[in-house]
Amino acid sequence: MVNIWYKSGSFQHGFLIFPITIYLVWLKREVIRTIPLNV
Repeated sequence: MVNIWYKSGSFQHGFLIFPITIYLVWLKREVIRTIPLNV
């Protein structure tokens, strides 16, 4: 998948998905902690 992101101009935004996701999870970490786990 990374190879496709690297070679194709149409998919180079794929490199931004992971860091942005981590940042958004970090911003909402307190809310995420309150979500009960259904184990």
